[in-house]
Amino acid sequence: MRHALLIALALVLAACGFRLQGQPQVADVFARTYIEAPVDQPLLKRQLAEALEASGATVQDRAEGASAVVRIREARSDQRVLSASAQGRPREYEVVYRVRYEVMAGKRRVLPLTELELRRDYPFDESDVLARQREAGVLLAEMQREMAKLIHRRLAAVAPPP
Repeated sequence: MRHALLIALALVLAACGFRLQGQPQVADVFARTYIEAPVDQPLLKRQLAEALEASGATVQDRAEGASAVVRIREARSDQRVLSASAQGRPREYEVVYRVRYEVMAGKRRVLPLTELELRRDYPFDESDVLARQREAGVLLAEMQREMAKLIHRRLAAVAPPP
């Protein structure tokens, strides 16, 4: 009886389309992808390449022969003061990381020029400036990793596998 109940539950879940969340899969159009990124964004490019390869795509060294090209037009980070002390010294900063990209498959535009933005804030203690600068660097690197995952998910959503 118990086994029959488990089998019935598995069938119901399978019928409704339920599946465990894992690495998003990209369609055949991304089977051989070239990533064009600014020189100052090697981490973003590497993270996106790793995500694509984990989903079964091959990342090409050149645009020639690639089935799709991901062009990262712009990737930049900005920082601004969120709050200040009574003496006018910064207490909290916000880091904004913006990426503008488009995706081409041959001469066909798969994804138009799209802008994604991530925002994070962190406290600032003027007595430990070096540690806070390192923290800002680590925060930016993590934002680049997250941005690569976001772009990869969008690629998987644009052209889902058959």
